[in-house]
Amino acid sequence: MAQRIGGIIQVQVDGTVLRAKGDFEVNIGGVERTEVMGSDGTLHGYTEKPIPAYIQGAITDDGTLDISAAKAVRDSTVTLRLGNGKTVSLAHAFYSAPGKQTTAESELEVKWVGEVGTEVKRS
Repeated sequence: MAQRIGGIIQVQVDGTVLRAKGDFEVNIGGVERTEVMGSDGTLHGYTEKPIPAYIQGAITDDGTLDISAAKAVRDSTVTLRLGNGKTVSLAHAFYSAPGKQTTAESELEVKWVGEVGTEVKRS
């Protein structure tokens, strides 16, 4: 039996549902590893650096969105429910996008970065 793996999503900031559109990008954070190659042609190992958790995409401003308030988000909980049934949540998140708006579809780019990113799989 086929199951839905993508498509319909829902994004919330502190429980308020926003009008999500298009593709969203998610990273639950952790570390980024980079290989270290030696001049002798062998792999010597890798380095690690921490990377933040984030949720990024675009929302529609239907005329009721307070853009200044949206861009002022700090220390918030942001959740994204994915089409495959998972939910990604950011704790202590802040708004991090430049806040570019487009007029063709009344779109606002959004990015929230949080201290902790968690992934909850569907049951």
